[in-house]
Amino acid sequence: MSATEPLTATRCPVCGQKLVGKLGTNQFFCWTCFVEFHRFRDSFRVFAIDQEGGLKAVEGSWDTEKTDTKG
Repeated sequence: MSATEPLTATRCPVCGQKLVGKLGTNQFFCWTCFVEFHRFRDSFRVFAIDQEGGLKAVEGSWDTEKTDTKG
């Protein structure tokens, strides 16, 4: 893996980019649109980061089929 590759093969469920870093177990951060997302079985929960550094849930649901790079 080169230094420019993301740490995971997951794409961001919001913008679809692959510039995603892993924060923890099933927790990721998109460096393109600056959202944190948590992966569950068939969906993601997406959080915006507020000015104080807290997380605010973003309404909506994202399907893993649209964001997986496998297959």
